[in-house]
Amino acid sequence: MRPDLQQAVRMPGWLGKNITKAVKQINGTVRTLRSPPDGLVLQSERGVRVAWKPDLVDDISGVVVVEHPSPDGFVPDTSAASVPMVVLPIEDWRTLHERFWSTSSVIRYVSWRTRSRLPALPFGAERDVIACSHLAEADLPMGTPFEVTPGAWNRLWQERPNLFFGTDPNHRYAMVIDARIAGAAEQDPLYTSVENVDDYLHLAEFLDRIPPFIRVGLGERILQKCVSVGESGGYDAMLAIPHDDTPGLFVFLADSSLREVRADRLQGLTMARHTQLQEATGIPDLVTLGVATEGSPPSGRSHDYVFIQGGLRFEDHERRSQGAACGPLPPAFVEQARRKLRS
Repeated sequence: MRPDLQQAVRMPGWLGKNITKAVKQINGTVRTLRSPPDGLVLQSERGVRVAWKPDLVDDISGVVVVEHPSPDGFVPDTSAASVPMVVLPIEDWRTLHERFWSTSSVIRYVSWRTRSRLPALPFGAERDVIACSHLAEADLPMGTPFEVTPGAWNRLWQERPNLFFGTDPNHRYAMVIDARIAGAAEQDPLYTSVENVDDYLHLAEFLDRIPPFIRVGLGERILQKCVSVGESGGYDAMLAIPHDDTPGLFVFLADSSLREVRADRLQGLTMARHTQLQEATGIPDLVTLGVATEGSPPSGRSHDYVFIQGGLRFEDHERRSQGAACGPLPPAFVEQARRKLRS
């Protein structure tokens, strides 16, 4: 038998054996996460250590990433898995990170993918799944089932490239949000309301959960504010409702003042806007993130953050003082927030 045919015959057996081994490893990890030993800690690449709390996790998905060619028609068997699972070639895993841009977007995709009830698909078909999910999101009502068609990835790239993140030069504005995430890891404790690791993680997650296409418009608006303040001085602020799935308010402030003044202004503005929107919409679990930075170009970029969850209590005179300082919320923004936050 020719060497290439011998390899083709061996590939499914090698893949099946090693995928089974990976499934067992994931099952063991899941058992540990659900019944953790005392002192189990997760540590990020930046060295942030977080105590593991299994009761805070809604669901767990398994991902097996394989660096191996894809034999035609091979369908991975994950029936022994204790959690929903998907098996991907390493090229498709890299594609997920290239096209979904953020960690939160990749996690949401994996969670959806492993619970989507799509039929068993051949190993290496994930790009077609991504393409068909993009098409369904653009053309079908939310939650409508769809079929995965072979060749969808290449066909969609030719016919509707605008559905893929990263195909438009303006998509680079999404990196402005990335800079805010990086800044969150380098906060000066003198100028932030974030006091512990949990708050830091919530803050970073708030930013990371902003969908890639929403990041583009938001990043462009932030940059415009920074350029305007950099040229004219003073300060300028903006508001946004950046998430599709959580009640969140984003407050951004570009400010040329001394940092102490800027941090105080951000705190007052964020608290006022949080309270005003919460009272206008009646949403008790509103989450608000305020971010401030210099104008552009800065001599050295710094960021200040204020993170608020739930309600704040103020006396009537305090509310009047806040309203006088920053003015009422624009009615059009309140209506937009009501529609989006209650959808």
